[in-house]
Amino acid sequence: MTAVIREGAYIIPIEGPPVEKLRRENPFVRVVRVPRDIYAGQDRIFPTLGIDMVVVCREDLDESLVYALTAQLFEAFPRLSGVEANLRFLNLDEAPATPIPLHAGAARYFRERELSR
Repeated sequence: MTAVIREGAYIIPIEGPPVEKLRRENPFVRVVRVPRDIYAGQDRIFPTLGIDMVVVCREDLDESLVYALTAQLFEAFPRLSGVEANLRFLNLDEAPATPIPLHAGAARYFRERELSR
C-alpha cells in the first residue's frame, strides 16, 4: 500500500448513510478506523469498513479433524498474536459468533470449551 501512495494514490474515508445501510443488512460488517501515520503522509484517522476474522472450511471435512484444528488454533493463539498484529484484537469469547454456520467440529469445540469454564 505504501508504494501506491508514493505514486499518488490516497486514502479516502468510507462513511455515511450507505455504510449504515450495509451494516443493517450485514451485521458482521464493522466500522473500523485506520490509525494515523500508518501510511506515509497520512496525518489523520480514516473511517472504513472491516469484518471480523473468520476461518472457513468445507462442510464435508471430517468433524474430528475440524475439532482438532480449532483446538490447535486456540492453543496457539497466544503465540500467534505476538507475531501477527491483527490477531491482538481477536476476542476468543466472541469467536463462535460468526456470520455463517459453524462446522460441526468447531461447534463441538466451542460447546466443550464453554462447559469446561
